[in-house]
Amino acid sequence: MKEIPTTDVAGVLARSFLHSPLTLPLIFLILLLGSYALTHIPRNENPPMVVSGATVIFPVPGASKKEIEEGVIRPFQRKMKEMTGVFHITGTAKDNSGIITIVFDVGENQEASNIKVYDKVIKNLDLLPASALTPIIKTLDIDTDIPVVAIAFYTAGDTLDIVSLTKFTKDIAYELNTLEDVSSAKTIGARSEQYNILLDLHKLYQYRLSVGQIFESLKGLSTITPSNKVYTLDDQVVKFKVQKGVLDISDIENTQLLNVEGKDVYLKEIATINKGSDVQRKEEGYLSIPDVIDSARQVTVIVSKAKGSNGVIVADRVQERLKSMGPKLQKSGVSFLITRDHGKRADHAIDELIMHIFITIFIIMLLLMVTLGFRESITVVITIPLILAITVLVTYATGQSIHRVTLLAYLLSLGILVDAAIIVIENIHRHMNKHGAKEKSLGQICIEATDEIGRPTNVATIAIIITILPILMITQLSGEFTKAIPYNLSTAMIASLFVAYMFTPYLANRLLKKH
Repeated sequence: MKEIPTTDVAGVLARSFLHSPLTLPLIFLILLLGSYALTHIPRNENPPMVVSGATVIFPVPGASKKEIEEGVIRPFQRKMKEMTGVFHITGTAKDNSGIITIVFDVGENQEASNIKVYDKVIKNLDLLPASALTPIIKTLDIDTDIPVVAIAFYTAGDTLDIVSLTKFTKDIAYELNTLEDVSSAKTIGARSEQYNILLDLHKLYQYRLSVGQIFESLKGLSTITPSNKVYTLDDQVVKFKVQKGVLDISDIENTQLLNVEGKDVYLKEIATINKGSDVQRKEEGYLSIPDVIDSARQVTVIVSKAKGSNGVIVADRVQERLKSMGPKLQKSGVSFLITRDHGKRADHAIDELIMHIFITIFIIMLLLMVTLGFRESITVVITIPLILAITVLVTYATGQSIHRVTLLAYLLSLGILVDAAIIVIENIHRHMNKHGAKEKSLGQICIEATDEIGRPTNVATIAIIITILPILMITQLSGEFTKAIPYNLSTAMIASLFVAYMFTPYLANRLLKKH
């Protein structure tokens, strides 16, 4: 057969694949690889982002808010601004402590940013007041700070007190942390066992004692840092947490504070001491449900996944392990409620996308059946899974994951990814009914019709891609969140062109019939 002249890449591709024995195996290979990518690609609710930052806590016992502001926050804010790549810095002064939060530009190397913060704090420790304790540096890790699963543990009635429940849930958190792809499992709302010293403010004034004097007297009992805030309860104040070195309440009660006119003054004379939990902590669990969970008697375990892992699989592993703990939980009288499951939500979103794809395919088939015919509609419908298979395969091969923004890109592309195939099949249909079509074979018509619309279709597709690319110019957190849209939408558009030129003429040559 005489070779049909072509003027565009569309005609070249149509002619190359029209009679090739590799075309049909290639179609099945693309569908197979796309299915593999869809089942193995990591599924998460949120897109992965590189965000660096840190919170530095400066404990200064006995210092006022103004002293913290002038002596700690302002000097260290100036020093922190000397670092490169800093987006913004905020400082908060409180009685007894100050907090500085540093946020770096999105995309800054996390490890390098953390080293900058540590280096800047350590080098400037001489700026701190003499009474200041060692600063506490908490770096930001967005992969571990945003949990995949949160489980609230609680007891019915007085089966376990909050301290015993805390010990129980810490063991569970440790076991969950051993699961594959789990980066951390932490407790929220936990309460530690301690001796609480409730100071009587009137007695303090009567004996002319200060909180600082009491703190010094208790150092011999191995105290830890005082609470950042002072909470008063009926003229009493929770101030110290005695952690170790104490065998009984009497050891604390008989702590000698001073001698007034030959009489020793002991701690029990100005304070009430009891053994309980760390009541000065106001942290509670993630969720409080009336008639189910009292937030004050609840401990939540939050589980974070490792970077790059599949959130759906991690969530499933956590739930499987919790099921295996059923007898242990039942024996201890502990119940649990999953209050957050990002894996389930991500999996539901993927399933919903697939459902919408089938709905879209059905609607397109109905419209094309009415306007062009049944065989034409089948030809276009077959190209949709091919385009999506190529798009998902590229997403998987480039190390991306499927998340809410990727799904948005796929849903946006559903309305336009069949444009090229519809244009090709419509032009083939038109050429089949043109004058002189009887003298040509269906294969010749497919090649000529595809070549004819190649250039305008290419230009239209490029124009759509160009209108999408400015999204990449968005910076900071918003840019990291939305960059999956132009990447995946552009991939889908380019894939739709190749599928329209390579496979639509091939399918039309086998499914359509000349009248």
